[in-house]
Amino acid sequence: MKIEYAKKAVKYIESLDKPTKQRIKAGIIGLTENPPKGDIIKKLVVAWDPDYTKVTPSERKELEDAERDMIENGTVSHEAINWD
Repeated sequence: MKIEYAKKAVKYIESLDKPTKQRIKAGIIGLTENPPKGDIIKKLVVAWDPDYTKVTPSERKELEDAERDMIENGTVSHEAINWD
């Protein structure tokens, strides 16, 4: 599986301390190597917020801005990030 990050996300990751970077990296790798079985994530999210599929107008704008940013500025591969 190829993992790509928006450049804004990379800038944020690179601003973190090493232990935090390592926790994020381990979590991402863990989820890609051992994805949750079935609908467990969906069930947890629905239990926490039954209206999780609805987004507010400001959330919709943030999602659209993020998509536009990735299209215009590209992404960075997981391997290219300095995790140290």
